[in-house]
Amino acid sequence: MLSLRRMMPTARLTGVEINPRARRIARRLTAADPLIDVVSRLPSGPFDAVLALAVLQREPMRMIAEQVADLGRLYPFARFDDGVVALVDRLACGGFLLVFHAHYRVEDSSVADVLRPVGWFPLLDGPLFDRDSRRYDPTPPAAALFVKGDDKWAAISAPSSNS
Repeated sequence: MLSLRRMMPTARLTGVEINPRARRIARRLTAADPLIDVVSRLPSGPFDAVLALAVLQREPMRMIAEQVADLGRLYPFARFDDGVVALVDRLACGGFLLVFHAHYRVEDSSVADVLRPVGWFPLLDGPLFDRDSRRYDPTPPAAALFVKGDDKWAAISAPSSNS
């Protein structure tokens, strides 16, 4: 939250932290800022941007160390999909969704049709799993940043030539 505040000094920021201890610490660190809220549940929105950084995953180091081939028992695709749906439901049209450090591709989610990848942003790294919770081999490209909307929003998926 504090890093975001430095980049966006006047934005209203809402952080969701399910861990009570981490939530208390975050609230203490941001208490002086009236434009930051730290809550335990995802608010209804709509939000201009939603950042899911290392939250749509389980035991990432184990996935690598044990070369897990089937993630279904630990974290099935349906749970990931439910999470992405909940985030997209709270995202304003034209808003940005950033999903970083995830086990699944947003492109495989049931709401992928309302999202357009922003092509200039770095891709996710693996290991990644498919809709059946099995490890991709080889891993297809997986975007991390998306914009919500119809085709009129696709124009922002590449950097402007005026940049």
